[in-house]
Amino acid sequence: MAKGSGKLNVGIVGLGHLHPRLYMPLFENCRHTKVVSVCESNSKLVKAFCDDYGTNGYTTISNMLRTEELDIAAIFLPHVDCANAGVACAKKGIHLMVEKPIAESSRSAARIVKAAKANKVKLTTGYCWRMHPVVVEIKKLIEKGVLGRIVGVEGRIAAGGVDRYVRGNAGWMLQKAKSGGGPMYNLGVHWIDLLRYIFSDEVTEACGRNVKVNTK
Repeated sequence: MAKGSGKLNVGIVGLGHLHPRLYMPLFENCRHTKVVSVCESNSKLVKAFCDDYGTNGYTTISNMLRTEELDIAAIFLPHVDCANAGVACAKKGIHLMVEKPIAESSRSAARIVKAAKANKVKLTTGYCWRMHPVVVEIKKLIEKGVLGRIVGVEGRIAAGGVDRYVRGNAGWMLQKAKSGGGPMYNLGVHWIDLLRYIFSDEVTEACGRNVKVNTK
């Protein structure tokens, strides 16, 4: 915790992602958090971020963990690298916020969960759809039986072209070895989480279809 400020020190791990900069207004407007450092192997991304937000910058997670006193690590790495980073932070007693889907495989995800439990740190991820007022109301209606017996659900999402990952320094998202998979890994997990939440049940089967609706 930042001395005298009463705020939790946050370290961002990974800048090659669309979300770190989008999260900054949230951290800045939360009276309990302060982003004090970032870590990213691409030194150009580190310099640009530090210049914009006045944080300390590192190109290796080991240097950041050795130097900074962090309370929370916000991890935005390629999915294949999240497990090692999450375990390293957990061993330092640092609470974890790992961008969904938190890993490239269930085995790697389990490593993070195990490390969090073993080191008694909190672990969360960005399944923010749960918090939407419409979702809260839908869950209430289902639990009250207003909608009757639900026998099927269809989910759709329009997220833009894949070129946005290249523009956002997240080209790794298009590489299966680093991301773990395609749209279902990165975006479909929102629907899986949401349906598990509103129905208080497990998903047993899912199918999807990719439809191109733009001309680019």
